[in-house]
Amino acid sequence: MKRKIVMFTMAVSMLFGLFGCAGGTGKADGWQEFTLSRSHMNAARCFRFHVFPNDAGQMLAEGYCTDREGREHRSEDGIVLSEDTVTQLRGMALEKLPNVKKKLLPPFEVMDGEEEQLILYDSRGRAKQKEPDRGVTDAVFEAILSDFCRELTSFSEISIHVSGMRHTVEYELVNTSGNAELKLYRITFADGEDRRQLEGTIECDAEEMLALLRDCRFLNWNGFDGPHPDGVLDGEMFRLYAVVNDGMIIRAEGSENFPDGYHELIRAFDGMLSE
Repeated sequence: MKRKIVMFTMAVSMLFGLFGCAGGTGKADGWQEFTLSRSHMNAARCFRFHVFPNDAGQMLAEGYCTDREGREHRSEDGIVLSEDTVTQLRGMALEKLPNVKKKLLPPFEVMDGEEEQLILYDSRGRAKQKEPDRGVTDAVFEAILSDFCRELTSFSEISIHVSGMRHTVEYELVNTSGNAELKLYRITFADGEDRRQLEGTIECDAEEMLALLRDCRFLNWNGFDGPHPDGVLDGEMFRLYAVVNDGMIIRAEGSENFPDGYHELIRAFDGMLSE
């Protein structure tokens, strides 16, 4: 089958010096800007980082993600990458790539499989590397993502779709004026369409729910993509969409592969709904 390749390009103005510089931040050591994209076509979404140096030689990162309609939103304002992150980028990822001092264009994703490719271009647009390098892509992505996962301060809506051999359900959590409303829907397929039936609902204090989400390291789920393990014939799949921190969009998915804190949160939801 002919492979289709999609390139996500960026058009971000370089407003150096606009963002505040905190202590303990890493130096760029001559690095130029690059863009890193991670996309998941079955969820019709993409998350990308634009990383660039400021006048002080520090590395800044801006995060962007697409919504379900394909519109792109800034997920966070520019932040100064920590010294630990810059050290990781230098040690385990960027120095392994050719032409790291040149401007790096976005990676491509092969849409008919799970493989990601990191393809580098020189200043004239000529490809310099075409070999898949998922490990390097993930290393850079996770290192930068760690600086965005600082603190969950609020949530507006959370939707977790869970499907397996026995059932398909969806948890919906909405914050309304200090109260959190949690609903559980059972989803069945009939007459050619999905039907949602409300199974349970409960109200709780929004601050208590926020504390639970923090305990489950919810912000760290952002961008998680858990491929199905080899040798496992069936299992459970999940898909997450959430709006937190006054507009930050979180997306994640996995098949029998889950982020840290996932099972704790689902068990807590089930416990609340069974009361």
